[in-house]
Amino acid sequence: DLAGEMAYAFAKKEDECGFIGDGTSTYGGIVGVTNAVAAGSSYEALAGNTGFETLDLVDFEAVVGKLPQYAENGAKWYISKAGYAASMMRLIDAAGGNTSAQLQGGPSAREFLGYPVVISQVLNSTLGADASAKKLLFGNLKLAATMGRRRGMSVDMADQLYFTTDELAIRGTERFDINVHEVGTASVAGPILLLTTPAA
Repeated sequence: DLAGEMAYAFAKKEDECGFIGDGTSTYGGIVGVTNAVAAGSSYEALAGNTGFETLDLVDFEAVVGKLPQYAENGAKWYISKAGYAASMMRLIDAAGGNTSAQLQGGPSAREFLGYPVVISQVLNSTLGADASAKKLLFGNLKLAATMGRRRGMSVDMADQLYFTTDELAIRGTERFDINVHEVGTASVAGPILLLTTPAA
């Protein structure tokens, strides 16, 4: 149970570093995708679309259209569960043609506009108006970033440290780094794109 909890904590920290890292010590000096992409890899939603609930199909289609052809194979959406329900799921439900069985049972696999949807809870999940915010990602993450492990998860136990109180010390560690190396340029999109909301 404890090893499972440690593995979950490590996975969460890896996601935080890889997606929202800002280069500070909190993220081990790692700059994540949302902070690394250049201006050419960013798309600002249409005016007035300042939240997940107001994002239009046009916004998502524009992001898909901006992705370079070489990054097409393996492209995915990366979004929080709250964001998915308030934007993509809302648009799917409103599109019509859904049967009662589909509405009751839900999709067999999360997809949107023909691309898989990956839920990451470290990404923006703010509902309501959220101006000038980084909301979601789309593209081929394998081409954009590389994760390296110096050492996988290691669990050690010491039975002497807290001998006087009849307790055990258990330590879990790992060593990794993430490098977002393909970010595009000021005018050219890279293999991973960021959708942001406008100021108003």
